[in-house]
Amino acid sequence: MFALLLSVLCVLQAVSAQSTLYYKSLAGPPEEFNQYILPTPSQNAITQRSANFPFKMTPSSSLTSNVMSYTQTLLVDSDTMWGLSFYSPDADVLSITLLDPSGNSVDLDSHAHSGDFPLGDGSTTVPGNTYMFEYPTVGKYTFTVEAQDPSSIKSADGSVNGYIILWNDNPLQSYTYINTYQLHKGNKIGLVSMACNSTVSVAEMKGGSRPEALRESVKAAEMYVVFPDGKTAATKMHDDGLEGDEAADDGIYTALVTATEEGQYVLSASLSGTSPAGVEYIRTTEQVVSVISPSLTLSGSATAVMTSTTRATIALGVTAPSSSKYRVYAEVWGQDKETQQEVAICWIGGLADSSDNTLPVELDLNWVSKAGASEPYTLKNIVVQDPDTFVPVAQAASINVQSADMDNIMDKVAHLLIGKNGPISIEMMEGVKPAHLSINGSDAETPKVLLVHGYCSALNPWSVYQSDWTSAEVFLNANANLGHDAFAVKVLEWAAANKWTTWAFVGHSQGGAVGLQIKNYYHSGMDNLPSGARKLQTVGTPYMGCSAAGTAAGLGKAFGVGCGQNTDLTKDGAALWFAGIRAAAAKEAYYYTTTYEQGKFFGDYCNLATNAVLNWPNDGIAEYDWAQLTGGNNMGNTQKWCHSTDMKYTAQTQDRTRIAEMNKKSRNL
Repeated sequence: MFALLLSVLCVLQAVSAQSTLYYKSLAGPPEEFNQYILPTPSQNAITQRSANFPFKMTPSSSLTSNVMSYTQTLLVDSDTMWGLSFYSPDADVLSITLLDPSGNSVDLDSHAHSGDFPLGDGSTTVPGNTYMFEYPTVGKYTFTVEAQDPSSIKSADGSVNGYIILWNDNPLQSYTYINTYQLHKGNKIGLVSMACNSTVSVAEMKGGSRPEALRESVKAAEMYVVFPDGKTAATKMHDDGLEGDEAADDGIYTALVTATEEGQYVLSASLSGTSPAGVEYIRTTEQVVSVISPSLTLSGSATAVMTSTTRATIALGVTAPSSSKYRVYAEVWGQDKETQQEVAICWIGGLADSSDNTLPVELDLNWVSKAGASEPYTLKNIVVQDPDTFVPVAQAASINVQSADMDNIMDKVAHLLIGKNGPISIEMMEGVKPAHLSINGSDAETPKVLLVHGYCSALNPWSVYQSDWTSAEVFLNANANLGHDAFAVKVLEWAAANKWTTWAFVGHSQGGAVGLQIKNYYHSGMDNLPSGARKLQTVGTPYMGCSAAGTAAGLGKAFGVGCGQNTDLTKDGAALWFAGIRAAAAKEAYYYTTTYEQGKFFGDYCNLATNAVLNWPNDGIAEYDWAQLTGGNNMGNTQKWCHSTDMKYTAQTQDRTRIAEMNKKSRNL
């Protein structure tokens, strides 16, 4: 027991000894258990009315011609509007033509709109144009790309020369989700997809609802996979009730492949067929997922030791590398002192570092007293996640808690008089604040306002009007691709290096999720703001992920541009991340959204390129419905402001009226 106690104390000391990282020891009442159930993939489906076609030109069959070309049939199934986007790093040396269903040439120039595809919040884009057509003839169009001088093709050695995106203004859409969140090397991964004529709201989807499949509509279904090493594979999707398919002939198609390596996979589903109106169609979706090799296994043991007069640490037995970081969650159950029946005590968890084959989680004994519980104790529904991807690493239904220190623990509980109706303190929910952050009243410094950018930003967009803020500091980690937690660590290290102990957090795009990650899991200067001041304010944050993440990943990987794929920004990655966010943390967030102008007959847009693959309305990156933060404070939506520069309307971070409001509220003025 002494060896285990020494191991646990060393783990706690190692965590607190890190100059910038002070994990909160999280806990909450049994009423919150349901909030922390891991999501299922079907709750985070992607719906699309578009089709993506990566293309590779081939040499002419003529012996006397050096021309390279590619031809794609485009199925237009809308008689109100359709769009065509064309992207290639060689766009300036390629010629394109479009023939309508009668074989007549279409004047593309008269329908052209510039519309580069953004690959982040910065200046990195894939060059291209979008062509919009109102009241078109329905049918098969023929799109051809040619290069008269193949030697001028910069992408000649790449896997593709470009991308074509077809969009139809038609309610018929594909509805696609991945098959599992057990994204481990060696497991089967893939997609489940259907065609439907209507969709469900985000709330309905999260509640488990899904639209009715068009059972007789799909004539061909295929899945395409880009592996982490760049190799590709194609396989037919099936609806036969076998190999992972839910049921035969229900109109829902499935395809699986073995995840043979770690890393990020791009999965695409393609459905084509005939609509109930008798019109041919095609729809595709692209999704990016991270596959890991689990570095931890649970051994099935849990040992409790006292670490202070009111706190115990429960050391989960694991097999794991030392000093590896994980997100852990467990329910604590005991026996009711009066009825002798099993009773729920609380949940515990947070971030933890492994050491000597243990993973420590802390328990405030006031929870035990409040529940009127005694031994034996059991941990239930244990979940351990990788903090870089939030993919579940290990799970267990229950583990009994053992302790040679149990008499001491029960003696401490007996002297706690909180009672069943007693208040829940901050220490019970977040643990003991580090001494250097325990600042009150006159000891508090003038609060800073930390202005944080989003994913893949070359510049911090808040810097344009930095002078509008009071005591503002601008964070910049240029052109970076970091998950929410790694990004949070960078910000905390920056604040610690500058010895700032009291600050408000203002985040744009992914920066908002980073702020929520800090508020949820780390002790920081954000918690030292005076009462009434807004600790966390965000603008344009895709809290629940972004439908365009898969398309952006495909474009970036194909052309070797951008900052790389970021699965925390996908709908699946965001859902897995949000499963660990406490309602108390979300309640501290004040979030703003923007969109293009709504209500116009033919619609409006911020970025035509992304509008083809995003749900409407959106700000060019963040979709309004998926930017809602459950439990947060919705500060409203402003129209005719866009996500970033070079979109149709001014960048949302340059709204000086909003800046004035946010600056004032960050200081409780």
